[in-house]
Amino acid sequence: MAGEARASGATVVPVPCDVSLERDVRRVADAVAGRFPALRVLVNAAALRMHQLGDPDALRVPVLELSVEDWDRVVAVDLRGPFLCCRYLGPLLAAAGGAGVVNISAGAAVRPDAGRAPYAASKAGLDALTRTLALEWRDARVAVNSLDPGAHVITEDHRAGTRAKEAGLRYVTPEAMVPPTLYLAQGAVTGQRVDAMAWNEANGFGGFDRWEAR
Repeated sequence: MAGEARASGATVVPVPCDVSLERDVRRVADAVAGRFPALRVLVNAAALRMHQLGDPDALRVPVLELSVEDWDRVVAVDLRGPFLCCRYLGPLLAAAGGAGVVNISAGAAVRPDAGRAPYAASKAGLDALTRTLALEWRDARVAVNSLDPGAHVITEDHRAGTRAKEAGLRYVTPEAMVPPTLYLAQGAVTGQRVDAMAWNEANGFGGFDRWEAR
């Protein structure tokens, strides 16, 4: 990803980071502050899904079978991580005089699915954090919004296994998130929860057929 960005002419400062660890996020904030006077866009996209826990073959784990460690791992990455990034990068966002935060939510935040309790709870918490920060940072002209994919997003790292287990579902590529993310990054609205696929279709960027993962 860093190589692709450099090829497009962008300045890239890659910093390895576990967003659930405060020391790592502070290191990222320090690296950004050391190179740039302000930060205009923050996208909180890191997340753990159920198949990334103890059993890679389990897409759903009932609460009574879920380990406390796995619960904590999901909440640490999916909710604590965005909080830490906003906490330590917030001053740089405020210094921009106009910035945008895009928190990647999920349908599970409003439509919980049995067997995905930590993921659903974390994404619902992320939506609440989004609305709270939108109020706190309004005067600093930092817009904060949530972006729900509006469809099942599949990435290369779990394409084959997930499709085999969920054969009845249709998926879109991660690129479907790009147009609405760029829109929200501009700060035109704040405190909103946007459905990416619905936004794409309403704004001329195509519907499911354009973005479907083949």
